[in-house]
Amino acid sequence: MEGTDAMKERSLPQGEFIKLQRNPEIPHVYDVDLENLDELRNYDSLEIHFVLYPFSRRMTSRHIAFNPFEEYFKDISTHQRSAYTRRPDSASYLFGLFLGLVVALMASIFKPWALFSIEAIAAFFGVYMIGKQLWHDIEVMLFNLMRDRKLCYLEKYYRYQLEKNTTLTKYSTFAKKARYGKPLVLPDKIDYIRKSTSLTLRMHFSSTNIESFDRSTAHIISIHVDERFGKEFVEKGYMFGVKLRVNQNRFGFQESSEIFQSIVRENLGCLDANGDWVKGASYHRDVVRIGRFHYYRKESLLENRSIIVMD
Repeated sequence: MEGTDAMKERSLPQGEFIKLQRNPEIPHVYDVDLENLDELRNYDSLEIHFVLYPFSRRMTSRHIAFNPFEEYFKDISTHQRSAYTRRPDSASYLFGLFLGLVVALMASIFKPWALFSIEAIAAFFGVYMIGKQLWHDIEVMLFNLMRDRKLCYLEKYYRYQLEKNTTLTKYSTFAKKARYGKPLVLPDKIDYIRKSTSLTLRMHFSSTNIESFDRSTAHIISIHVDERFGKEFVEKGYMFGVKLRVNQNRFGFQESSEIFQSIVRENLGCLDANGDWVKGASYHRDVVRIGRFHYYRKESLLENRSIIVMD
């Protein structure tokens, strides 16, 4: 137990965690596994972001799919039953409720006899609805004012959450284990961004997600390239970017360590603080987070350090 506590005090994870391998039986499919789970179990939560950008000018994001999440998002967009559901925007609800309570408090001080009148109740709900809308404008203002600063306010990372312990999820997990030959670890929160020429997948894993597997490796996603462009995808190359973030909960805030690394035309490396490519290195940031406020405390270049392994 003492060893585990000591590990939790170390902010920077050690090892290679993302394995990208081309499927030997299906050449246009690439499997991505999460490795070294024993190390990652020492943190309160884990986040992994992937971005894939093909260099062929004939290819677009329509020629690539991140499975199984492609299937989930198709189900969500067509209002079908899915393993994931949209996360409520609790911040706007809370802000609207706060403004409504302020109005109710003022009414109780200056006009207590009218607190439970029809007009007062209507005013409370009116202010509540206005507060919900106003919060979105405040978020945009915070985002723009604090952009590219050490202390910044970031957009909502994850729009969807896992419907835990549903029969659908259990059967889907069982079937995917048979399909891929190893357990599939599903993130508890996700977001999926499809642009014209790139795909981005954001995943959040709670400690419960990671601890539920007794192996040291688990399948995360499969990248499916349109078979017609399989050869061109390899010859022209691509960028496969990874952001790995490990989180430790403190009293009222969260300490995080982020590591960035990419595969560019089968070369591992990262961009440094000046935007220059450094082969074989990864980029590290220490972050303190309170809600969606992020303070970037320290940045460094980690030379000869890999979090991705290619097979």
